[in-house]
Amino acid sequence: MENWKIKLFIIGTYILIVSCYVFYKNYNIANEREQDRQDREYFYNHNATFEEITENGKVSVKELVERNLRDYLQKLYKLDNFSEDEIEIMRHKRGDWKLRNTYSDYEDCTLYNSSKTNCRFWKIDKNLNLKKLMNIVSKICDNNGSVKANYEEILKSNPLPKKELFDPFAQKDLIDENGDFIENFIYIKPFFYKGFKIDFFTNYAFIEKRDKRYYVLIPQNPHFIVFASELLDDRIDFGRVCRHYENIYDKSIDELEEFYYFKKIAIHDKSYTAKIADYERFSEARYSSEFDFEISTKWKDKINKIKNLENKLQYKGENDEF
Repeated sequence: MENWKIKLFIIGTYILIVSCYVFYKNYNIANEREQDRQDREYFYNHNATFEEITENGKVSVKELVERNLRDYLQKLYKLDNFSEDEIEIMRHKRGDWKLRNTYSDYEDCTLYNSSKTNCRFWKIDKNLNLKKLMNIVSKICDNNGSVKANYEEILKSNPLPKKELFDPFAQKDLIDENGDFIENFIYIKPFFYKGFKIDFFTNYAFIEKRDKRYYVLIPQNPHFIVFASELLDDRIDFGRVCRHYENIYDKSIDELEEFYYFKKIAIHDKSYTAKIADYERFSEARYSSEFDFEISTKWKDKINKIKNLENKLQYKGENDEF
């Protein structure tokens, strides 16, 4: 009889402890969700001001660009480069629906390249532009979109653009006082089976207010991106290069350079909690390779205006959004 009472007491105690744990866990989850809801409500309703992001002039525009660009680069790199022990943690940070998606990136960037990572930053020629790329492509592609049979011979006298490993985190500055990149660099993420993603950090940066938030914007030409992405990667798809060339071979460089899209990096202000800041950075990094641009020349005048400024960081665009 006594043994029965002891067993009942143990079972009851166990049930009580489990019930308290479940209640405590659910209570914390509910509080966390409510705090998250309040944070997001404040974030989406907060209208950032230029005075706020510069702390009433204590922080220069250059410092703003540098600080947020470096933070973005760190998140971009960390999104892909992590150890096997971090896969579960990174799944939640990245917002992956399936663990397999996280593991796939671990394979692409780490597992299949021994102790080194495939996903790296590279420095490219500061003078590389669309005109130089078109000069190479026009020699190896026919106007009908096919690769010339003797393209390998042609490339001997028309070498492809070069790249070298680059560590942006070791640089004292990434942009100069005028907003121009001191070095043009890229981030390449090759996929194990096929394809790659390349992010470009080239030419110059400026800030712009879109809706309620300020962003660092880096103008990019889609035609330059298509050609440079292929010709700078180690696994060049000349067929894709020539198919794109077929659509634009009869256009002038001036016509092709009228098209833009923008790499957009949020400038953090007081509305960003740590969780929201991380979420936004990882979202920016995940979708940074998408060509979200309009085939339109409506931005031409604005871009020309900014390019002609000696100091691109003078432009604020507060009342001239796009």
